[in-house]
Amino acid sequence: MHCNIDFPSGSKVVSAIPHGASFWTRTARVTVKLANGSAQLFFLKIGKDDFSRDMLRSEYEGVNALYRIVPELVPRPIAWGAYMSKPDTFFFLADFIPMLEELPDPETFCTMLARLHRDSIPLSPNGKFGFHHLQWDYATRRDVVRYLGRKLRPSVAKLCRTREQGPGFKRRDGTTIPKAI
Repeated sequence: MHCNIDFPSGSKVVSAIPHGASFWTRTARVTVKLANGSAQLFFLKIGKDDFSRDMLRSEYEGVNALYRIVPELVPRPIAWGAYMSKPDTFFFLADFIPMLEELPDPETFCTMLARLHRDSIPLSPNGKFGFHHLQWDYATRRDVVRYLGRKLRPSVAKLCRTREQGPGFKRRDGTTIPKAI
């Protein structure tokens, strides 16, 4: 997918400053000056190769789905695609929302999560929790057990090493949790 981002007529990109941290991509806060003189901020994530293409598409699709149901929970996704001038370089663009250091109000946050789960069910083609697009992080997952095992194994192994495989980490059959996973 090639995508040309058309900012509003008369606008101009003022800056693109590295922002945040990412293991697989580069991220930036982009400032655009609009025709009326006001500024609008965007979040840009850029990656190169098929791995990044799949990851950035998944991020766009996922945030877009969340935004349709609970727009106050995530930034507005704008686009994803390949650079016109560099077809092997991909991007994800969304509104920029400053991250807060404080925790959200538990009641408000839980209400949004409940609304997300309740209101997403009618959008599912089979009435189950899931997603129409295979998400990047789940791309190699065959089932939940393998997925969780892959995600948890390094942490559990470290816990077992630091706690010398104490009794809380032994299964009834004598195997340690990392082997069981």
